[in-house]
Amino acid sequence: MMKKIFLLVLICFFPIGSFAELKPGTTAPGIPTDAIWITEDKPTYANGELKGKVVLVDIWDCECYNCIHTFPHLKELYSKYKKYGFEILGVHKGEFARAQTDTAYVARKYAQYGLPYPCIADTKDVLWNAYGSTCWPNEFLVDRNGVIQLNIQGEGNYDVLEKKIQELLKQDHPEYDFSGMN
Repeated sequence: MMKKIFLLVLICFFPIGSFAELKPGTTAPGIPTDAIWITEDKPTYANGELKGKVVLVDIWDCECYNCIHTFPHLKELYSKYKKYGFEILGVHKGEFARAQTDTAYVARKYAQYGLPYPCIADTKDVLWNAYGSTCWPNEFLVDRNGVIQLNIQGEGNYDVLEKKIQELLKQDHPEYDFSGMN
């Protein structure tokens, strides 16, 4: 009887859908109009939906070692594919109080890591919740139509990510030749 009551309480307070991250094939959430940019560079898609470019939404925390380990690879991808229409949108969501609320601290860490792409401080967990994110790092690859095509949780799978980026970039430009770039 107690198990049934506990399950009922759990379902009432945590709807089943709230545990699931957005899946490939789902439209990516737009950028909130009141987003706190920790970079001066706001991408052209900053006024709403993620459309028109292939975008990697990288949900990270400046104090997360796993996130820090992904930075060299993300910087390399950004450098290689930006000229072809690829963007990265960093979404910083701090796990602990200082990294969650102190945007100046996050901006200093962002500069320290030398991240070259635009970044938002998700202090109200708007994008964290919209994506149904449950971990750091958490990456969502979005196509030019604003649809999620790939989700990678944690470190690794870099070759899978790069191949999917190339595939999405070639959809509108079959003339792109990425041979030898992996």
